[in-house]
Amino acid sequence: MRFRAVDSFRGIAAIMVILFHMQHLNLLSENVFIAKSDIFVDFFFVLSGFVMTHSNFNKITDLRSIKPFVSKRFKRLYPLHLFTLLLVLLFEVARFGIDRYVVHLSNPVFANDKTLISFLANLTLTQSLGLFDRVTWNGPSWSISVEFYTYIVWALCLVLFRKNVLLICIIGFSLLAWFIVQHHGSIIFNYDYGFIRCLYSFLIGMVSYRISRQLSSGFGYWQSTATEGVILGLTIFSVRAFTHSESWMMPLLFAIVIIAFSRETGAISKFLAIDRLEFLGKLSYSYYLNHTIVLAVMDLLLFKIIKVHHTTIGELFYVLSCLGFVHLLSVFTYRHIELILQSPTPKRPQRSSANMTIASPNPKHNWSMNILKAPAWISEFNYPYATFDEVPKSVFDSINRDLDAVQSPDPLVSVVIPGWNEEVNILRSVASLAKMKTDIPFEIVVVNNNSTDQMQKTLDNLHVRSVFQPIQGWGPARQMGLENARGKYILTADADGLYPPDWVSEMMAVLQQPGVVCVYGRYSFIPTPEKGFSRWKLSILETLKDGIAEVRHMKRPHLNAYGISIGYIREYGLKVGYVMHKIRGEDGRMCFDLMNYGSVKQVKSAKARAWTGTRTLEKDGSFSRTLFVRIANELRRFSSMFVEQPPHDTKTSLNN
Repeated sequence: MRFRAVDSFRGIAAIMVILFHMQHLNLLSENVFIAKSDIFVDFFFVLSGFVMTHSNFNKITDLRSIKPFVSKRFKRLYPLHLFTLLLVLLFEVARFGIDRYVVHLSNPVFANDKTLISFLANLTLTQSLGLFDRVTWNGPSWSISVEFYTYIVWALCLVLFRKNVLLICIIGFSLLAWFIVQHHGSIIFNYDYGFIRCLYSFLIGMVSYRISRQLSSGFGYWQSTATEGVILGLTIFSVRAFTHSESWMMPLLFAIVIIAFSRETGAISKFLAIDRLEFLGKLSYSYYLNHTIVLAVMDLLLFKIIKVHHTTIGELFYVLSCLGFVHLLSVFTYRHIELILQSPTPKRPQRSSANMTIASPNPKHNWSMNILKAPAWISEFNYPYATFDEVPKSVFDSINRDLDAVQSPDPLVSVVIPGWNEEVNILRSVASLAKMKTDIPFEIVVVNNNSTDQMQKTLDNLHVRSVFQPIQGWGPARQMGLENARGKYILTADADGLYPPDWVSEMMAVLQQPGVVCVYGRYSFIPTPEKGFSRWKLSILETLKDGIAEVRHMKRPHLNAYGISIGYIREYGLKVGYVMHKIRGEDGRMCFDLMNYGSVKQVKSAKARAWTGTRTLEKDGSFSRTLFVRIANELRRFSSMFVEQPPHDTKTSLNN
């Protein structure tokens, strides 16, 4: 059973919290209701107690039943918390770059609320258990911290005092009352006594649910409508009028609201239960955790960089832009982040028109970085062949004409491509390289890494040099290509990669800079919508990936070196050599060792961005799981990103 009208209330409450965090604007500064809307956090706590009692009170009967309950709550809360924590981190890194290279920021970067210790506390959801003297990182997440541990305490109390629930409630409320009196009636706490605030409101929610089950539903439609109107009016008045010393009464009022509107018998509650408004309730958690990062980004962009004036129109534009972007981001996180660890449920017909209208972006818009679709040049290499035998001779002839025109017998650059069982993909990759627009003389060398398909036949029909490496592994394959290359510089490519016409020129423009020994480029994914990897989703993954690359580059640039797009000086490559057994990260290991001979630079030009398929992503399953797995992997080694990796033997180490 879902309490749809109350869900809508939750969505509206989340929007009010967003506006509360914009009260510094002249446009909103004199609105008393907005200035006190942070109290709606207690509405969330009361509703949580109400809903948890409804869904779990009779399920938590012994110690064994606590584990699945806590596990389920963790899986519901943590993915979005982790995602938004990472967003805040990436934004802070971006602020660092802006403060250093674009415009000086008045607020310090990585200030006292964004330390490594507090980051680790956020990872364990302990940031609001009195460990710090302020909210940290993603401010609103303080309530997620205390709510999670409230769940645990509540479940333990249900088991330990099952036969004396009334008694434990009396004792609990007595202790809470003593605390409230000691603090002059105020419950407005977060990083310090937020746990007590949450526990107080949560228990009120639990009791209100038990009371609601005992109340008769004798009110008719008009009586219920009048009651709902009075309660709604009282709530609006109370939020405007309460003081800190009266804040303890607000959860009691919210309990009355929830009891009245959960019945959905009056006109107001029936209106709130419509699909469009209920959808706001579904997005409320995302609204709540996403909004501060959106507000910060928009404030930086509009007021600091673009320098929009703080006029009524300027601030109104800021407010509407923030609400719009919070909604769009929340639609994404609700569908792809929040529920990623939840057990699949039977599919139901979509009732919300909001779902249907937002899901499909307008294909007519051509955003930068190919957010909605892959670049047009890729379609030229989308050959419909599954095997070598299906490829007509005319295709080989066309590619070979291009190869003859661009390759040089005296190359400055050797493009080395290892491949294993890529009889068709290698055709696409070579065809894209044959379209290079550059004055730099280059050759293409393909290494057949002991393929068992017809890849060698494909190579025999192409005007490229091919060599055979019987030792399985990308390291041995790339080493064979390095040794057989004739150019002064090496550019590495992948057999399933596609390369834009300026790739060679853009990579070499950076590699030939003084003191540079190695460069790496960025890459994007060719969409496969039929497998759930549409272009707009992939662009989100790529944005995060590129942001993480910026963090890595500060101390550990070699971790960004992927064989799909790397360049280095052959002389030093031969001195270093690749790892000669099958292990991951052969390209990063090479890059790490090359750092002894010069600097490593990143090629950020969109003209050098390589493109590849989604088959590596498909191994993780859905797009949502792919995104979550990659974020989790980065977080595991996040703290090490700010420390240089000590010298080690890359040929024998487990990690590069």
